[in-house]
Amino acid sequence: MVEDYTGTWCGYCPRLATALENTVNENANVIPVAIHDDNEMLFPYANSMESTFGVNGFPTGKVNRTITWNESTSQPISYLSNRQNMGLAINSSIAGNTITAEVKVHYDLKVDAQNRIVVYLLENGLVYNQVNYYNGDSSSPWYQAGDPIVGFVHNHTAREVFTDVYGDVIPAADADTGSTFTGNYTLT
Repeated sequence: MVEDYTGTWCGYCPRLATALENTVNENANVIPVAIHDDNEMLFPYANSMESTFGVNGFPTGKVNRTITWNESTSQPISYLSNRQNMGLAINSSIAGNTITAEVKVHYDLKVDAQNRIVVYLLENGLVYNQVNYYNGDSSSPWYQAGDPIVGFVHNHTAREVFTDVYGDVIPAADADTGSTFTGNYTLT
């Protein structure tokens, strides 16, 4: 997971958004989450998360909430080759204005440390103008795109969280070899 701390007011933020899209396009197993700290798409927990995870400037990318992303595609993708103790499956649906999600975490190997699960609701295709400090930089993909970039499309935008933003504890009994934790979540 790469959390992108961003805002429409941030002129450097198109750079990280582009790097994140490139990374996801290279490997769809990278999970992108845009944490907006702006008026248009404010994630309600943005300020608390920035403080907790040491976000001191924008944009900032955090890999698995612990590593500051250097914006190379190889950094988060390299973590995908590490043998994990568990696998994740998500089944979600929308009925009217209610979203439900069943999330399963299956443990191939026992985990000795406490595990937590965070389940976000993300939204794609949000269109808001984006400040762009790269408008005059011919080496940038955002060169002469305008400042602001009118009609910038924001994807992977965190809108809500089904769990505690810092994660719900997975019971130790469900984190044993061969065990499966199942969480059922609903948002209106």
